[in-house]
Amino acid sequence: MLDRQTRFVQCLFEGADLSDLDLRDMDLRLCNFAGANLQRTRLENAELKQAGFTGANLSDASLTRARANNADFQGATLNRCDLTQCELSQSNFSGCTALGARFGGCMLSQGCFVKADLSSSVLTSATLSYADFSHAVLERCDLAFARLEYANFHRTRMGQASLRGANTVNISITDPQREKAEDFAT
Repeated sequence: MLDRQTRFVQCLFEGADLSDLDLRDMDLRLCNFAGANLQRTRLENAELKQAGFTGANLSDASLTRARANNADFQGATLNRCDLTQCELSQSNFSGCTALGARFGGCMLSQGCFVKADLSSSVLTSATLSYADFSHAVLERCDLAFARLEYANFHRTRMGQASLRGANTVNISITDPQREKAEDFAT
């Protein structure tokens, strides 16, 4: 049994099995969860700033209202993960798989989603200003009322995505000449 006042700052949990644990409200700043199993783990209101989740499995986990700015989720699995109202600015989701994840109301400014698969995810009312979605998959995503100003959608697959009411001021979409040049180079 863990006390909610427990702090695990800068701890190494690499490859650990932390599935089904209740870690709500805990201070886990700068911890390394690379390759860890966090399936169904409860991390609501947790302090996760600069935590590393590279290659971790967070399927069905709950991070509602967690503070995880500058966190690293590269290559992580976030299927059906609940990240509602999280602070995730400048976090890296490159190459992650987040099928059906919930990011509603999240602060994701300057987030990196390069080559991420967010199919069927919910990003309603999320702040995604200056986010990079290059080569990402956003098929069937709900981006209604999201703030997308200055976001980069270079070669992003967005089939059946909803952008109803979204702020799309100054977004970048792939230039046909750039696509042709990239295709020629490969």
